[in-house]
Amino acid sequence: MTFSRYLNLKDPRMLTGILVTFKLLIHLATNSIYGFHRDELLYMALGDHLMWGFQEVPPSIAVLAKLAGTVLGDSVSAYRLFPAMAGMATLLLACLAVIRFGGGYRAVLFTGIALLISPAFLRMNTLFQPVAFDVLYWTVLFYLAPAVAKKTPVPSDWLLLGLALGLGMLNKYAIVFAGIPLAAALLILPSRTVFLTRWPWISAGLALLIWAPNLIWQIRNQFPVVDHMAELRDSQLVHVSAADFILGQFELNLVAGLLFIPGIWFLVRNPETRIVVWMYGLSFLLFLLLSGKSYYLAGAYPVLIAAGGVWLEAKMAGRFGKWIPGAFALMLLLTVPLVPYGAPVLPVQTMKQYGTWMADHAGLKPPLIWEDDTVHDLPQDFADMFGWEEQVQSVASVWYSLPDSVREKTVIFAQNYGQAGALAHFGKAYQLPWPVSLASSFYFFGPGEKPGTYVLSVGLSREDLAGFFSSVSLKRIHTSDVAREKRVEIFLSEGSKATLQEAWPGFRNSR
Repeated sequence: MTFSRYLNLKDPRMLTGILVTFKLLIHLATNSIYGFHRDELLYMALGDHLMWGFQEVPPSIAVLAKLAGTVLGDSVSAYRLFPAMAGMATLLLACLAVIRFGGGYRAVLFTGIALLISPAFLRMNTLFQPVAFDVLYWTVLFYLAPAVAKKTPVPSDWLLLGLALGLGMLNKYAIVFAGIPLAAALLILPSRTVFLTRWPWISAGLALLIWAPNLIWQIRNQFPVVDHMAELRDSQLVHVSAADFILGQFELNLVAGLLFIPGIWFLVRNPETRIVVWMYGLSFLLFLLLSGKSYYLAGAYPVLIAAGGVWLEAKMAGRFGKWIPGAFALMLLLTVPLVPYGAPVLPVQTMKQYGTWMADHAGLKPPLIWEDDTVHDLPQDFADMFGWEEQVQSVASVWYSLPDSVREKTVIFAQNYGQAGALAHFGKAYQLPWPVSLASSFYFFGPGEKPGTYVLSVGLSREDLAGFFSSVSLKRIHTSDVAREKRVEIFLSEGSKATLQEAWPGFRNSR
């Protein structure tokens, strides 16, 4: 017997297994080339203070952070194993959707390759952030939509749907932008009769039961998520136009754009799968009206791409079928140069040179545009993976330069959650105290026990501090040519007008 008899690449399920395994290998090979991202440092800090909710996210990412740090080890690759596994599951569902739609091994191959080399999906499955799991839960909902739209309910489909919705709400509230369109699509289409059965209500009850602890936490803490959404709208979403969002759907998918557009056509022609198109259209409209970022809709595309793969495979038997593999290969060749924007495969200085060259000679500036709407020499997420430990080293050098009598009364105060997360994580090796910060969920961790006789601040300006302290002394300026935070001032302040404990409650509305 030969090995080829067991490795049948024309078997859609076997090919699916190979593609999913390759997905994991890609991330295992690349996910520790750069350091921790600022968001990852925040979620790791949340893992040290487990609660049923936080200002910016529900609790599941903190639980995963605690699990990674405790069981897998305190390394970049340990934390990033989870988003890689979420990416594997997403790819698996997309390939299973191909099979469910009647596609063969070619459709699986088209779908798998399109998702494997997509810079957007590479990025989302690299970083330890809720978005990787959000995409997975969205994919589950889109995958299940045709099944739950059947006139005769299958209990297991509805229970799985409720489980995905509930877990999705514990991960990222954006799942409602898939859940609401699904419910609306069920009502619009003839499938509305399913609401006369008990299973949609059991599914909704299961989702609510799973989400309930976080909902109760939000109520008890006066809905911190509302403050976070307001801050997000004012600082980031204000830069997103309708044109940006629409164009972003094509930038998000690139080669997969060859598939998701015909995928919509394939799905809309079949009454049994039409609900997927309704879901997509309604989700698209909601994000368009609310100035959502383009990647917010990413979870809709794996199933649309799968449908497109089936459509493309069917067209290979037609008049222009012989041109399809060549066209697909050309799209791949055009996408491969963009892979370094998705996964950190290049050393950072090489990536800076590559990004600059592509912006100047290929017009590829969008990946280098940050939240401030200006072009930089690195993608923002990449720049956010550098400089954190060095920043903490600078703080530690100032900390240990202080007299013992001053140090024992000094609080370390961070201006943003990246600085606070870095101090919380890397500060352990330098025996620094836990940082105090008003940023994000650090506010809920409180001011600590020290009254703030002395405050060693990181990232604040002299003007920020002058209104609260009688003496403000610049101790060090930390600089970096790679990190997003290129210049950070470190001050020692004393003579506060009130203790941190006295002032803390009044800071909530001024953050």
